[in-house]
Amino acid sequence: MDLCRAPTAAAPTGASVGGLISRLEQEHSLVVVRLPGMSADSTAAALSDDRPVLLVAPSRRVSRRDLTGAIDTLRRLDVPCAGVVLSDSERRELVAG
Repeated sequence: MDLCRAPTAAAPTGASVGGLISRLEQEHSLVVVRLPGMSADSTAAALSDDRPVLLVAPSRRVSRRDLTGAIDTLRRLDVPCAGVVLSDSERRELVAG
């Protein structure tokens, strides 16, 4: 699948975020999901102990406490953290097509 032209998907009404991600994982070799912060309900619904998380933080000054707090939360939930990326780009919307 061409990542630049990867389709975007939204959970159908009544479908769980975790269920949608699981379905996409079965259909595609790579699934990238951008979620809001750690405290959002949709983030909690997507976390799974068999789905590694890549934590992306802005490159501007990030509070060490916030970053370690997010990693500790993942650890407490038994969610594997594949790594931490400091992103130097501004937030951009994905454009399909």
